[in-house]
Amino acid sequence: NVILVAQQTIPATGHTEVIDKEIPATCTEDGQTEGKHCSVCNEVLVAQQTIPATGHTEVIDKAIPATCTADGLTEGRHCEICGEVLLAQETVPATGHSDTTPADNRCDICGERIKEAVLRFRTISLKGNIAINYYMDLSDEVAKDENAYMLFTMEDGEQIKVPASEGEYSLYQKAYYYSFSCAVSAKEMTDTVICQFFWDGGQTEAYTYSVKTYADRILASNSSAKLRDLIYAMLNYGAASQIHFEYHTERLANAGQEVPDYTQIAIEGFPVNTKQGTTLATYAGASLLLTSETTLRIFFTVDSSVADQFTVTYKGEVLPLGIRSGKYYADIPDISAKDLDEYFTLTISDGTETAEVSYAPLSYCASIIENAKGIHDRELQDVAAAMYLYNEAANTYFTK
Repeated sequence: NVILVAQQTIPATGHTEVIDKEIPATCTEDGQTEGKHCSVCNEVLVAQQTIPATGHTEVIDKAIPATCTADGLTEGRHCEICGEVLLAQETVPATGHSDTTPADNRCDICGERIKEAVLRFRTISLKGNIAINYYMDLSDEVAKDENAYMLFTMEDGEQIKVPASEGEYSLYQKAYYYSFSCAVSAKEMTDTVICQFFWDGGQTEAYTYSVKTYADRILASNSSAKLRDLIYAMLNYGAASQIHFEYHTERLANAGQEVPDYTQIAIEGFPVNTKQGTTLATYAGASLLLTSETTLRIFFTVDSSVADQFTVTYKGEVLPLGIRSGKYYADIPDISAKDLDEYFTLTISDGTETAEVSYAPLSYCASIIENAKGIHDRELQDVAAAMYLYNEAANTYFTK
């Protein structure tokens, strides 16, 4: 064989290296080290080694206790590296408020208010008038609601609407409440008064009460003898008024209790005192108005020459005047039981001359009991005597 063209040796090209990138291991999957292979022939030049999976790095997800109003969570776990949830947290429902003492309107656990408005206490007033006082626990939102009000419904159907803004914010039983008062007359002590509080978006339940209910609670308690005597005297006064006015005599305020012998009551030492020295004014009589408050009305006449040029003052305050049967009168309202034996002085002046009339409510009671002109019935005399005994009990209780 004849070699026409001899083959020449071509040197090996050598591998063309390609980096096989490292694959980091994860929590759950193996990784690989960096390696190399030839991109031409694919020969593995540096084999990649397996890097074992690292496994999870656990972190505790703390439990969140449920509260009265917010859900909580159970304890859970997750991986700090990859974030995978290893133990899911479960929802713990809100517990709701616990109110084992509803009267305080606060949750036993968190102290949060339970209701927006609730009645806390009821008392009666015996100072300037006879009234039922309702102490309301109101949220700030309700108290500031311009449309909120307390509604009193009397037994005869009369309704009295008192805006929330007129509630007296005062301290009672170591806490502050909004108090609303409903005045009742002496004859109405056994009447049931319904009260209900309204605001935008809500209303309380209807609460019922009476002066008689409160009085019976006091008499059934371990109250002091002075307070019990005062309550007995008040109820006797109320019952005497019921009989005089023929008002629900089937349920007298003092039913079941001993009634004094009013025919044995005499009131002494309460004359009418006048300081005139002029013809400017002359005392012309007096009366007591026994509505929800005790009002003393004093009548007088004035010299015709100053009929439109005089003023009447009480403790420096000018009083409005009325006229009846040709006589002027001025009213001194809101006289408390303990002040029925006090003298109240009207000063009548025309700017030049001055006259004074001093009169005590018991002056009127004394005149009724004396009944010199025989014009007063026995029932009215009993009211006057009961009022006198009520005053005595009040003086003892309030220690004048």
